[in-house]
Amino acid sequence: MLDPQLAERLRSAAAAWSASAKSSSAAPLSVERRRDNYRRQNGTRASGQLTPRQRRRADHKANRAAVRRA
Repeated sequence: MLDPQLAERLRSAAAAWSASAKSSSAAPLSVERRRDNYRRQNGTRASGQLTPRQRRRADHKANRAAVRRA
């Protein structure tokens, strides 16, 4: 029989695992994908390119997401 502390630790670990994301959808967006999202969601230039500010923001968000995942 398990001692109560070990049993509680195992229950806690199981609960944390079941609450976590288990699919690839939790992966951060790539820089290209984030730029595509900004292009669709925000008004872009007639050429379809992001403004310099939008590009910097997309790059920054993608980099932050990648750092948090690592």
